[in-house]
Amino acid sequence: MTARRQLPPVRLLRAAVATAGTSHVHWFRWAGEEPYGNGSLYRCRCGEFRPGL
Repeated sequence: MTARRQLPPVRLLRAAVATAGTSHVHWFRWAGEEPYGNGSLYRCRCGEFRPGL
C-alpha cells in the first residue's frame, strides 16, 4: 500500500485560491431594455452583457 502525501495547510489554501480564480460560470441577470432593439439585456457579475432571446 502506498502512503498518501499530505500538504501543509498553507499549501492547501494557496492551491484553493489559485483554482478558485480560474473557474467562472456566467450568472446573467436582467439589466434593462436593449436601446436599439426589442429585447432585454442581461449582465453577468464579471461585466459581460448578453441580449435576451
